[in-house]
This record gives sequence, structure tokens and C-alpha cells, in this order.
Amino acid sequence: FFSPVAGEDDRWGQARRSREGGGEVERAGRAAARALTLQGAQQVYAIVRGVKLIENRNWRLPIGWHAIHSGSQMINEERAERTRLAWPEAPREEDLPHSSIIGLFYVQEHRAPEECRPDYIWARGPVCNVISRAIELPQPIRCRGDRGLWRMS
Repeated sequence: FFSPVAGEDDRWGQARRSREGGGEVERAGRAAARALTLQGAQQVYAIVRGVKLIENRNWRLPIGWHAIHSGSQMINEERAERTRLAWPEAPREEDLPHSSIIGLFYVQEHRAPEECRPDYIWARGPVCNVISRAIELPQPIRCRGDRGLWRMS
């Protein structure tokens, strides 16, 4: 399993997606009080399916579980190109749900881009929020998102 962190062992193998294990979904769902909206459903699915193991921000996401929401906007061309390079078999953006919570993800730690593997396409920073676990929900939950890390009601 590919690790996004330079010099690390295979502990990132746990970042593999989980579509089953209802108990895990329940526990993670209870722990996730906030959600993060991303532009482009392809990026959201890359996270919940274990392809994208870093979420870049200007700030640190709190360590722990968060819901991940696909915003209403389609992915921009720069992000779409990066997604195609990293995940050639990705579903088409037009075929994926938008304005929905798609899953849950666990932020394990924070790194600077230079602390990540130099060839890892997703490590852009300035803060690389490293994802160690992700769960795809059985069905998307339609809802409106917000900016930043927002409280789910």
C-alpha cells in the first residue's frame, strides 16, 4: 500500500476504504460532529475510496472523524487533471452525487508538503492533513454544505 508520508512503514494500509462494518460506521458517525465540503465529487470519492490520503488546507483539521460533503459545484480543471493522473478509473464527475454527505474520514496527523513523499501528487499544502481511515456511506445524504468545517445539525 502506498504511503503519502516519506519514510513511513505500511501503517497507512489502514486507510483503505470501508463499505461495510455497520458498527464502524455508527461509531465514526457519532464521533463526527462537523463536515468538510469539497468542490468536485471526484475528490470526495477519491478520499472515501482510499485513493486520496491527504486533504490540503491553509489550516489544520482537528485530529479525528469528520463527515465529507460533495459541494454543488463540479470539479475545476486543475483538480480534475490531478485526479485523472492519480486515479485514471475514477467515475465521471457528472455521474456522481453533489450537495451530499458521501462518507466519513479520519485525520491522523498534519504534515508540511516537504515531509510527504515528493512524488505524491496530492501533497500540496500548505498543511497536508493526513487521512488514515475513510468510510463511504451506503447512500449519500443530500444536504446543503458550507465553508470551512461546519457543524452538522
